[in-house]
Amino acid sequence: MVYPRQGGKRSPRQPRCRAEGCRNYPGEGTLHPGIGYCRGHENRAAEEAWRVALEVAQELDVSPWEAIIMAVRRAAGRVAWVDEQLSAVTRANDGDSSAREVMRWLSESRKERALLARTAKAAIDAGVAERLVRQVELEGRVVAEVLGRVLDRLSLDADQRQLAFATAHEELLTLEGQVGE
Repeated sequence: MVYPRQGGKRSPRQPRCRAEGCRNYPGEGTLHPGIGYCRGHENRAAEEAWRVALEVAQELDVSPWEAIIMAVRRAAGRVAWVDEQLSAVTRANDGDSSAREVMRWLSESRKERALLARTAKAAIDAGVAERLVRQVELEGRVVAEVLGRVLDRLSLDADQRQLAFATAHEELLTLEGQVGE
């Protein structure tokens, strides 16, 4: 949806581009009018995420994708650790949330959660989620192709082949259940 300007001025009720301080309409000048960043800000978040990912990847000798995922996991780990510290301090102060040490850890928890949110957002902007989905889909296709080729070489009849695929399906579900535990 495109929001018309009224008399050359923006109505304060009309939404703006998601970039801080930008006065353009959401999606203005893009293929997605009415949604997200305007033309001038559309790719800056993703570009920044990739710039950082490339630097980290070079330092750690990993791919940029792995660097972004590592950053999200580290941020999540810090959140968990800070929350453990907060719980311990709260217990030590008999649940008094106004104690100075509790307030300090509560503030730190909020900061770490905000950092995790920014890191996760950068990963999403960089397309990591789509890449992971594509990678898992590709791995699934490769496994299915290899299984099909193995069964072809064994010259199984239709019933045996169907039983083999059913058994493989059951085993994959069993493994999936074990991984989720």
